[in-house]
Amino acid sequence: MPFETNSLEEHWMPFSGNRDFKANPRLVVKSEGMYCWDYKGGKLIDGSSGLFCCPAGHGRREIADAVHAQMIENDYTPHFQLGHPGSFELAERVARILPEPMNHVFFTNSGSESVDTAMKIALAYHRARGDGQRTRFVSRERAYHGVNMGGVSLAGMVKNRETFNLTLPNISHIRHTYTDDHAFVKGQPETGADLADDLQRICENFGGSTVAAVFIEPVAGSTGTLVPPKGYLERIRKICDDEVREALKAAGMGEFLEQLSAGLETEVGARGLKLSGGEKQRIAIARVILKNPDILLLDEATSSLDISTERQVQKNLDDLASDRTTLVIAHRLSTIRHADLILVMRDGMIQESGDFEALIAKKGQFKSLWDLQQIANKKHTSDPTHHPTHAY
Repeated sequence: MPFETNSLEEHWMPFSGNRDFKANPRLVVKSEGMYCWDYKGGKLIDGSSGLFCCPAGHGRREIADAVHAQMIENDYTPHFQLGHPGSFELAERVARILPEPMNHVFFTNSGSESVDTAMKIALAYHRARGDGQRTRFVSRERAYHGVNMGGVSLAGMVKNRETFNLTLPNISHIRHTYTDDHAFVKGQPETGADLADDLQRICENFGGSTVAAVFIEPVAGSTGTLVPPKGYLERIRKICDDEVREALKAAGMGEFLEQLSAGLETEVGARGLKLSGGEKQRIAIARVILKNPDILLLDEATSSLDISTERQVQKNLDDLASDRTTLVIAHRLSTIRHADLILVMRDGMIQESGDFEALIAKKGQFKSLWDLQQIANKKHTSDPTHHPTHAY
């Protein structure tokens, strides 16, 4: 293709010393396969695949023909309330080759846009689940996550942060993994996995319940090719999962979790594992424990659990409620035994009020209900085959 311009001035190039480049330009005029040719005829190996944009190689005729045919048939359809079959087919093909539970695809135009979109998806996801307090992102020193403001905020490149210093709030950085000892190590270094514990310190300092997402490059490539130490990424993954695991254990789901072949990655619901009523209730309790709210509202929180599991879970709920305002709606009176104030309601009216000991001493309606539930408990305990509709 002939080029008629005789000026380099108008094009303002990114991440380049513009004056130096234009004084001694490095212009590529042709590319094919893994090679490029400059305007002087020099042949170059494209070691970065067009900065990772051409991993299939340059000048692939079948790719060019497919793009040309699509542009003639339908060059562009916006995805706001519209669509075209090709994007849905591509999404299905990509989802088919991805591991579970990665089964949805959101298309973007660049890595920078992808990172900013991932940040927004994380924020929107937590807000939709009632975890709007999760607004903190964690990244690493020396990291590169694109040139948009979200990516620049996550990045740990000093010159970028100096130049574009109006970055987003609530960004924490942990140390990178490079040390002088790793300079000439082939593959993954044996030491350095402990650097992942920086993430644990961030969670302990700001609260794990405030973290929306952690951005880690498996192999950092912006300030040298930094291969992670052995065990480093696994430790990062474990720290991210630990909070969820502990919440599930507190809700009486620890043993259940260990039995799942895919662990926390197990898909549940219509397309996956079917949960019992008790399992669903315990997962709901785990979500409350994870959220760690200032005000706790429990509405028949253990009604679907057997007595032994209920006692275990109730102890954890008591610990959770000990330093916060807690409102409990309960028919199972053992769940409110330690409440500061109990209101006995009937037909929308308060019949009795007081703490547990005071209401038992009154020998009124609360005492009668308590005695009935104790009889049901004894019958359930003495006869393992007996399963009452309400196990009190």
